[in-house]
Formats: sequence, C-alpha cells, structure tokens
Amino acid sequence: MTKQRSLVIAAAAFLLISCGYVAVESEQPISGDGYHQQQLTRLPFRVLLWNIHKENDNALWQQEYLQLQQQLLPDFILLQELVYKPQTTANFTDKHQGFEYLANLYITESKSYSGVGSIARVKPDYHRAHLTRAKEPITNSAKPTLITRYPITDSEHSLLLINLHGINFQLSIDGYKQQLEVIADEVKQHTGAVIVAGDFNSWSEQRSDYLVTLMANMGLQAVDFGQQSSHIKSFLGQRLDHIYYSREWLVVKADSPRVITGLQSSDHSPLYVTFEWRH
Repeated sequence: MTKQRSLVIAAAAFLLISCGYVAVESEQPISGDGYHQQQLTRLPFRVLLWNIHKENDNALWQQEYLQLQQQLLPDFILLQELVYKPQTTANFTDKHQGFEYLANLYITESKSYSGVGSIARVKPDYHRAHLTRAKEPITNSAKPTLITRYPITDSEHSLLLINLHGINFQLSIDGYKQQLEVIADEVKQHTGAVIVAGDFNSWSEQRSDYLVTLMANMGLQAVDFGQQSSHIKSFLGQRLDHIYYSREWLVVKADSPRVITGLQSSDHSPLYVTFEWRH
C-alpha cells in the first residue's frame, strides 16, 4: 500500500468514527410514491448523475439542486451518498416525482440513512437492490446498487436503470468485481435499453480497466464528456463518475453531455446527458 493511500484510508476512518455511522444490512429498498407517469414515452429523456456527499440537508445544496432541476429538467436523477430521514418529507423530490432508495449506512447523530436514490417522474414496474458482500473497513458496511425498470408506452421493452456507489477502500479487486458482476447478471436478463451510472470508485488502473472491459462486453458505451471530462471527480488520476448506456437502443443527443461546474455543495461535479431512442 502506498503512503498516499494509507493516509486517505486513515482520514476516512476518522471521519466515519466521528460521525457515528452504523452499517445497514437490509436490501429492502424504500419507495416514495409521488410518480406522475406510469410509462416512459419515446421522447428524448434527460439523466442527471451526482454524488452529493451527504449534503442534501444543507441549504446551499438545496439551492443548487433546485437550480439544476429548473434549468436542466432531468427525467431521471441518480444520487449517491443521499441522506434520507424516514420521519420527514424527502427533500430531493418535487410533487411530480417519486423515488427508490437503498441505504448502506445509518447515521446515529441525525437518525438518518445514507445511500443511493433514483428519482423519476415515471413509476418503475420493477426494482431490486443489492449490497456488496465485500465490506468497507471501520464501519464494516457494504456499498449499494439500486436497479429500477421503467415500462415504455406501446412497447414490450423497457428501460433498465442501474444506480451504484462502488466499493471503495478495498485493496483487493475481488469485491469490486463481485459488485459489477451482479450488474452484468441483471443486464444479461434484460431485453431493451440499459443505463448504468454512478460513482464507481474506479480509482486505479486495475479497477478502471476491469470496468471498461466488462461494460464493453455487455454492449454498453460510456458517455463521452469531451474536454469537460477534466472536471469529473478523479482520484490517483482516474475518473470516478461514469454514465454507460446501451448503444444498441440509445443515442446520445449531440452536444448534450455536460459536466456541471461551479457548484460548491459537493466535491463531485454533476454529470448530465440527454438520450434519444435509436428504434
């Protein structure tokens, strides 16, 4: 282990202990049923991806998030490190949106959860959740993967959307492979469009190479953010956040990919893209 990685792990351990995090073991997702539509149309649709660093109770984050929603009008919002308090109204949806949520941590101080959330106007007809078998050190917590499927108007096919936060502080790549192989199994069983997105924690060449190879084998292509890619959150020279899509079914709308810069509430920059249907 390099000295740099040792220092990062030690710092993360201190933060986790001081915040009172407890591992969650239930793979039962939480649903917020405010969905406005029962089916997805064949119109272009917009996706926003963002690791929000547990900041959604912060007034600055709420202001930036509202501005993103008003300016970009995303149809699907995929958030990692999203805080959810079951006793309060969700502060990440509007009256036309519902959500699916999977927690991997319980925060004792605020009596809330941290996990991944998939927010949409369309109601999924299927959802499934996975927590990694591999565990992060100190908290002994898993990392979450949330799978949702959305029916399409006048079609026997559907859109499969996978939102994940990759296993992080593991020196072996085995746990990382196991998490991604679960995704591969879901994709293989699906006929139709697929989007896989999240903070993959692809911080080493070994992780990045495995991710690229696996996605290619599934027929999935990474959204190209061009020169803006330099603004995507990275560590040890490797980008962490990615959006992959099935090129057989979907096309990236020209000039739509954007990395949203200038926001201050999270150390990750949101990624945004519009997809069109190939057929």
